[in-house]
Amino acid sequence: MKLDDYQESIVKDQSKNMLIVASPGSGKTTVIINRVGYMIRNGIKPSSIVIITFTKAAAENMKKRYVELFHQRNIPFFGTFHSFFYRILLKEYHSIEIIDGYVTFQIVKNVMSKSLGMVGEDRIQEIINAISLYKNHCSSEENLKIFNSSIFMRCYNAYESYKKDKKLVDFDDLQLRIYKLFQDEKKLELYTSYIDYLLIDEFQDCDELQLKILELLCRNKSIFAVGDEDQCIYSFRGAKPEYMVNFSEHFKDGVKRYLINNYRSGQNIVSISRNVIENNKMRNKKEFSAKGLYTGNVVFRICSDEREQAQLISDFIVKNHETNNQKYSDNAILYRTNKECSDIIDCFVRKKIPFNFIDSEYNAYNNFICQDIISYLKLSNDFTDEVSFCKIINRPNRYVSKVIIEKLINNPLKKDCFDFMADTAHLPFFQYKEFYDLKHALLKASHMSALKAIDYIVNNIGYIKFIERYVIKNKLEMRDQLEVIKEFKDNAKEYKSIKDFIAHVEAVNCEMKNSKRRNREGVLLSSIHGVKGMEFMNVFIINCIEGNIPYDKEGKYSNIEEERRLFYVALTRAINSAAVFCPRTIKSRAARISRFIDEGKIKNGSQQVT
Repeated sequence: MKLDDYQESIVKDQSKNMLIVASPGSGKTTVIINRVGYMIRNGIKPSSIVIITFTKAAAENMKKRYVELFHQRNIPFFGTFHSFFYRILLKEYHSIEIIDGYVTFQIVKNVMSKSLGMVGEDRIQEIINAISLYKNHCSSEENLKIFNSSIFMRCYNAYESYKKDKKLVDFDDLQLRIYKLFQDEKKLELYTSYIDYLLIDEFQDCDELQLKILELLCRNKSIFAVGDEDQCIYSFRGAKPEYMVNFSEHFKDGVKRYLINNYRSGQNIVSISRNVIENNKMRNKKEFSAKGLYTGNVVFRICSDEREQAQLISDFIVKNHETNNQKYSDNAILYRTNKECSDIIDCFVRKKIPFNFIDSEYNAYNNFICQDIISYLKLSNDFTDEVSFCKIINRPNRYVSKVIIEKLINNPLKKDCFDFMADTAHLPFFQYKEFYDLKHALLKASHMSALKAIDYIVNNIGYIKFIERYVIKNKLEMRDQLEVIKEFKDNAKEYKSIKDFIAHVEAVNCEMKNSKRRNREGVLLSSIHGVKGMEFMNVFIINCIEGNIPYDKEGKYSNIEEERRLFYVALTRAINSAAVFCPRTIKSRAARISRFIDEGKIKNGSQQVT
C-alpha cells in the first residue's frame, strides 16, 4: 500500500519520543506496521522492538499484516500489555495462572445474589469493572460511591480470597506486580535491557498504571505512541484524554505528529462528526479531511417510540438487501447500553433478519419477571408443565414447601400439577381452595390474547404482589420493574394467542443462540464501546435523546466530554451512511432530542454537505 505524505513522513521521523494523533480511518495500523518495517530495514534488531495494542485480536491482525507485507523470518513482539507483562513475570515467578473470566463472574454473581436476590448481568459487570478500578486506584466521585457500598466490599473480598486460595491472578495483578517489580532498577534493567523501542497502539486507552509503567520503561528507550484522544471512551477503566494532550509531560522531549486524512468516511460524515467533537475542550486541536470514496449521507429521523424506530431500521435494511443486494453484515446498529436492543431483536426475529453481537448480548426475555410470566403463560396452556409450575407456585408466596415441590419433580408420571398437589400434599382447605382458584384463573387466561393474559396474570392472579415485596426487600425502584412488564406487554400486542407469543419468545431465544455462531452473515448489534476500530457501510445510532446519549446517571451527566466522544466514535464508524434516531418517547416517557444533534448541525432528513 502506498503511503500518503503525512504517513510517510511519520514512518521516517527520527524523533525519540513521538505521539501520532490519528483521526478515524487515517491508517494508523498501516503506519505502525510500516514504521516497524522501516526500522528493521535500517538495521534495528527485531528483538529490540515491542509493539503493544489492547486486544489479542488486534495484535494477531497486526502481526499477520506485518508478515504479509515484509516477509521477514525474524519478527518483533506483537501483543497486549498483559501478554507482555506475563512474559516478564514468568521469568520472575516461573509459574503464573490467570483466573478465568467466567469464574470471576460467578463469584460476584453468587455474592450479589445472596444479598440482593436476582441481579442482572449489567449490575454484575459494573461491580467487576469497579473491582478493577479499585485495584488500580481509579477513584473518581462516581467510583467512590460504588467502592463505599457494602455489597462492593463483600464481592471484592470474596473475589480476592478465592484467588489467594487457588493461587490465581487476574490481569490487574499482572500490572500491579510489574509496576512493583520495575521499582527495582536492577530488575527493570534485567528484564528489559534487550528492548530499545516501544510502539503503542490505541494509546488513548492507557490507564494511569499503564502510563506509569511506560514512563519507567521509556526512561532510556524510545516510544512511538499512536492514538486519538477524541476516541478516549474508557474512563470507567481509568483512561484519560489528558495523557495524549499532555504527552510531553510524561515522555521527555515528546513531539506530536498528525494523521489527518480520513480514508473511511464520506465528506458529510466527517464534517458532522467534526462539528460535534470540536465542542470538547480536552483535546489536541487538529484538522482532518475526508478522502473516502463516498460522499456520505447523514440521516436524522424522529420517530414515535422504540418500536417504530426498530421498524424503520428493519425496513431500510430489508429494502437494501432485496433491491441493492447489500449484505446484512454491511449494517451495524449501535446503542449506549446493551438493554436498548430488545425492540430491534424482536422486530428482526419477526422479519427474519439475521443478526450478530460483538459484545454482551441482551435478551429481554431472560429478565426474571419475563421468565416468571412466561412460566405462568406456559402453565395456563399445559397443567402438566411441572417446570413452570415449580417456578411460579410461590410467586407470590403460596407456602408450598421445597419437600412437596421435590416430590412433584421426582414424580415419574406426567400428571396435572394441581391434582398431584391435592392428592399428595395433604393441603389444608384454605390452601386447597387457593390452588384450584389459581387453576381456574389460568384456565380463563388460556382463552385470552397474549396481552390480556399477561395483564390478567400480573393484576388478577396476583403476580404484582410478589414484585412489590421483591422491590421493598431489595430497596429497588418499582418504576423499573413496571417498565419491564410494560415492555413485555408491548412485545405481546401482535399475538392473538398465548401459543403464538410463546413461539415468538422461543424463536428469539433460538436466534440469540444462532447469533453466537462465528462468521455468521447478519446485522451487527453492539454497544458503541464494542465497535471502536471497526467500520461499516451503514451505521444506525438509536435512542439519541437526552439522558441516553449523553447518558444521565442518577440525575446528572458525569462526563459530558466523554459522552460526546462516544457519539463521535459512533458516527465515524460509518463509511457511506449514518442514521441517527430520536424517539419522541422512551418507555412511555417523553424524550428530548440529544444536544449532539444541534452541535453536529444535523437536519431532520437527509443532509448533503457541499
